[in-house]
Amino acid sequence: MRFTSDEQENEQLEEDKETAQCNVPVLLSNSLVGECIVFKLSIDALATVALNTTFEKLLFMLRDSIFRQQHALRLLIKLGGLSYLYSSVHVQLPGADFPMTVLLPSVDLKGIEVPEENYPSYKEKLHDRFLLTKEYPVFRRVLSCFDNRTNKIIQLVNPHESLKHPVVEVSMMALVNGKYAYHHYMQDNFDDNGWGCAYRSLQTLSSWFWLQGYSDRLYPHHKEIQEALFAMGDKDIKFVGSKDWIGSVEVGYCLDYFYHVTCKTLYVSSGADLAFKGRELYTHFKEQGTPIMIGGGVLAHTIVGVIFNEHTGETKFLVVDPHYTGTDNLKIILSKGWVGWKGPDFWDKNSHYNLCMPQRPKVI
Repeated sequence: MRFTSDEQENEQLEEDKETAQCNVPVLLSNSLVGECIVFKLSIDALATVALNTTFEKLLFMLRDSIFRQQHALRLLIKLGGLSYLYSSVHVQLPGADFPMTVLLPSVDLKGIEVPEENYPSYKEKLHDRFLLTKEYPVFRRVLSCFDNRTNKIIQLVNPHESLKHPVVEVSMMALVNGKYAYHHYMQDNFDDNGWGCAYRSLQTLSSWFWLQGYSDRLYPHHKEIQEALFAMGDKDIKFVGSKDWIGSVEVGYCLDYFYHVTCKTLYVSSGADLAFKGRELYTHFKEQGTPIMIGGGVLAHTIVGVIFNEHTGETKFLVVDPHYTGTDNLKIILSKGWVGWKGPDFWDKNSHYNLCMPQRPKVI
């Protein structure tokens, strides 16, 4: 094909236009003002492995756990925005053989710690996902497998766990659910020998609510208990600083005052009748799981478990005795029976008893 000079000139102009269009600089301007947020992500990964796992495989499994946690953190930020920064908590689900990791809000973008009561709906979704009851908490930091809250107390924690269970045929057994600290005479460098047993039992009950994460208050001291009872109008000013006893009623008042916990009171006409209360105590430990303060005569004790035969009525009580005055030597405490299983004859058959049975708060 042959082109005339005019046709060649027109074709050259078109090529020049295309070349010019391709080389024209383009400036894009965005009027939106952006903000850069810099924050640190907390990574705490966990891998459950067999004892014979090779080092090479162990590293691979830990790396895989870290990658999964990174992905989960990115997903939470993408879906929920940057209201909170999350950190991992390793918890033991009821009935599970190994711990699992969940991510809970920890701080806001200013680095201020987020209280756990600020995100109840988030925890409710976790309970729903794992088909867990909402009657008691599971996903709380203090319930972590590696929580150091027990390191902040000097008392023995759950000393009964080293005991053998008594032999009761066709028995039903229920124990306290969770951790408690064993409080007894002469602790905290304070001499309350002969009058402070109910105060110590109250401290044991209080420690349960602290160790389960229901409160940030550890436990009240004797004078604080007396001041609280005076503030409530139950006692007069002379009671503060005295060596006067308190009973199960005052223990219930103080649990409400310090921890907003309600208590059920069980009246027993004599120590011998306690043998017939096995089913009621069993139900309490199964449904509430809290330790029980029992007061009668001039003595107070703490009950943390019960075992009974529903056919014969044979009953034994797991008693934590606050009247111990020695050091916190677990071997001595168990061998001497200061913490141990007791039969109905342990209680005075000529005294009536009141049992203060704290009700577990229905919060998660």
